[in-house]
Amino acid sequence: MRWLIELVYVDAVPLTVKFTDEVSQFGEVSGGKGSSLGKLTQLSKVEKFIVPKGIIVTTWAYKAFLTSEILDEVKHLKDVAVASLVENTELPNEIRHSII
Repeated sequence: MRWLIELVYVDAVPLTVKFTDEVSQFGEVSGGKGSSLGKLTQLSKVEKFIVPKGIIVTTWAYKAFLTSEILDEVKHLKDVAVASLVENTELPNEIRHSII
């Protein structure tokens, strides 16, 4: 199967890409931060600044990794964190006095 990613055809979405790979510049493949690193790497060839070498774990790999169990646990952790934050936040005096 071939994928069209902003006018660049790839035969398969890879699990990882190098910052130097052209496909790394597309958010659909590498996410927002990854695509920024790909674009900066390409720009560094012209503007002469240094971008460290590296790889990006693609959005495809991320989606393949996520299971319903992981997503359930993340939701649970988020719910616990929010509940804890609400429980440990003191009401402002103005709101407290209005309630009283």
